[in-house]
Amino acid sequence: MARSRESENTKTLSKELLLTSFTGAIKGGLIGLTGSVMLRYMWPTWKNLRIPIKCFWHVSWVSMGAVFWADRHLVVFSDRMLLEQQEKKRKLLNDAAENGIFIDYNDKTVLTVSQLELIKLVENLEK
Repeated sequence: MARSRESENTKTLSKELLLTSFTGAIKGGLIGLTGSVMLRYMWPTWKNLRIPIKCFWHVSWVSMGAVFWADRHLVVFSDRMLLEQQEKKRKLLNDAAENGIFIDYNDKTVLTVSQLELIKLVENLEK
């Protein structure tokens, strides 16, 4: 059960990262293109630069945009996963308390029920 959830999260993250990287690459490309046009009119030496240097300029902006947007999305995704885990933990603790099982949240120890009964409760809640 847990492996399929991890696989699902990995697939979701991969799709979202691909989309945000593409978006960042487009935005970086627009910044690079705008900067190139401005440099062409403001700095006479830009016209005389060789093509590999200009290509490096554009590739740098495109890759920077892709990397920055992907990194930004990774932070958002990890925050979202953390919130989901906290919500699951809170729900599990509330369900356990409703069934008369009290868990010490700080020590992660069961106070009124054996480990076996807790495992059965968790399996029942997952179904």
